Amino acid sequence: MKKFIVLVISMAISLIFAQNPIFETSFETDPFAEGWTLQTTGAGWLNKFYDYTFPEPPTGNRCMAHMDDQGPQDDWIISPVISLPADGNLILSYWETGKWIEYIGIHEVCVTTDNGATWIQINSTVPDGDNFLQVICSLNDYVGNNIQLGWHYTGDYSDQWFIDEILVASDNEAPEISEISAESSFLPLIGTYMNADMEITLELYDEFGIESVVGYYSFDGGITFEQEIFSSIEDPYVWQGVIPAKNEVISGILYFELQDEISNSITSENYDIEFLNDYIEPMINDVQGLYSLVGDQVNIRVLFNDYSEINSALGHYSTDDFITQYNFVLNAEKNTNYIYTGIIPAENEIIANSKIYFTIEDEFGNILTSDNYTIEWLNSFADISEFDLRYTTGSNYVTSVRDQFYGTCWCYAAVVAVESNLMVTGNWNFEGEEGEPNISESHLSWWCGFNEFYNADIDPHTGDGLELHMRGDYLLTTAYMSRGDGFVREIDSSDYYNAPAMSSDSYHKYYARDIEWYTMDDQLKGIAKIKEKIVEHGAIGTSLGYSYSFFDNDMKIFYQPPSSDIYITHCVGIIGWDDNLETQAPEGPGAWLCKNSYDGLYYFWVSYYDKHACREAEGGAVSFQNVERMKYDAVYYHDYH
Repeated sequence: MKKFIVLVISMAISLIFAQNPIFETSFETDPFAEGWTLQTTGAGWLNKFYDYTFPEPPTGNRCMAHMDDQGPQDDWIISPVISLPADGNLILSYWETGKWIEYIGIHEVCVTTDNGATWIQINSTVPDGDNFLQVICSLNDYVGNNIQLGWHYTGDYSDQWFIDEILVASDNEAPEISEISAESSFLPLIGTYMNADMEITLELYDEFGIESVVGYYSFDGGITFEQEIFSSIEDPYVWQGVIPAKNEVISGILYFELQDEISNSITSENYDIEFLNDYIEPMINDVQGLYSLVGDQVNIRVLFNDYSEINSALGHYSTDDFITQYNFVLNAEKNTNYIYTGIIPAENEIIANSKIYFTIEDEFGNILTSDNYTIEWLNSFADISEFDLRYTTGSNYVTSVRDQFYGTCWCYAAVVAVESNLMVTGNWNFEGEEGEPNISESHLSWWCGFNEFYNADIDPHTGDGLELHMRGDYLLTTAYMSRGDGFVREIDSSDYYNAPAMSSDSYHKYYARDIEWYTMDDQLKGIAKIKEKIVEHGAIGTSLGYSYSFFDNDMKIFYQPPSSDIYITHCVGIIGWDDNLETQAPEGPGAWLCKNSYDGLYYFWVSYYDKHACREAEGGAVSFQNVERMKYDAVYYHDYH
């Protein structure tokens, strides 16, 4: 009978130890001298020292490893005999990770009570490829027995499997609540303001992890209770749930049923909870759109917080220190509660003393009168020292971040620019598409026409060219688009593992009527033109000699010195700049704001004085302009490339 319970805990959590260990080993010494044995047909299990080629073990420097460098493999590593007590809540805990897990064969953990004559599977998982994670299995079916544990690997040039920190233990302790909180301003009370959801956060402790948390709350003295199932967030010992908003001042009670991964459970005490009147005025987080060109209206966007509905929001604009002023209404953006927008009419000349402030009142009469903000009228956006396509003009012209697949950064950087232009022009919405622009990077990678998957200039069309999903640039992108093979939408093609059709009647194809390359020199000659094109047409693509060694300590600013001989290895999209940002470049301040395609590093700065950014004739600054829905039946060309 297969019976297992699995708990996964990230390496950020300190390794925990059982109250009553029955058997444990960390493989820091020779396991075979301690009674472990092997049954091997193939590469076998090794006691491996950590060498940075696999994730770091949870403790110490060694673990057991099964490699992938032989053909048919059917290998066991088997523990010494372990005598289990006749009672207690018994568990097996171990940590595992893997490499090349897409080629996994079989990984299973088994128990024998007859010296290996028969094995019973208690767990079979696919390990995480980035970290050692803890796995916990119940051994309650084997209380009172002498058992052995076996880790069984099968495969044929398959994956690598690493295990560590084997622990058999008894745990009869239920989870404990370390801390409970709701709206932070209410502490030590548990509560929030009326008309706001009460978001409850629990910090818990348990020896081996939490299986479930269910809250029960009542606002009628405990006569009736409602149920809320809590969920863990990034930390497996922090759980959250929500009690829906109340439209009146009211008090109630809340208790919890907690269960850990090995079925120890407890019902908590009652906690008092409260919904109270909102007495706090709205608070502004950001004001966007404080720059505008002479002759254009100002699109103001105010982002603020409040706990209640908003009764009114007004903007007040003046050019004479509010001797006179223009008052205008701010309206809520669609599907938002606390983002309001308004319009100031155009000025026909640069006004040096333009100011604005806001008054916002919520339903409880709490009124915010903001500080003054300065409106800057410009002849060109390139004249300003800071610019961000997401905020500066009061509108967002950058799509959501995404993670690239293998070496497809060039696809993602080009698509950043294409999508941004579709937002600037409004052509995506004009064509009736839903949501924000979402162009397929994978279709570009498959069908760029220069890779080993497809190259129409050779016969047969496959087998020669760039490695698929690994290499490319803006010239390949331009060839792909100019032939009319793309761009297509993400919903048309999104698969990197199975080739999509090159073309289909269902595809919506988009085409840039103009693509322009710009460069600047080491004295920044040409930078004004690049800035102008970012403002006018949206994000542009550029290229870097990417290495983590070129980042500052905070991984926020990138600078490759001219003396470095690393050539272009990565592509990103430029979405803004800051002329005054101090960087590690000795030549001076200033940096481009770039949108990246790596998880955890989606935005960073690149110094104006970087060796490659906006300097390489082919690596760009590349601007995709006037992107529109393809309206031609065919595109004629004399050379596929």
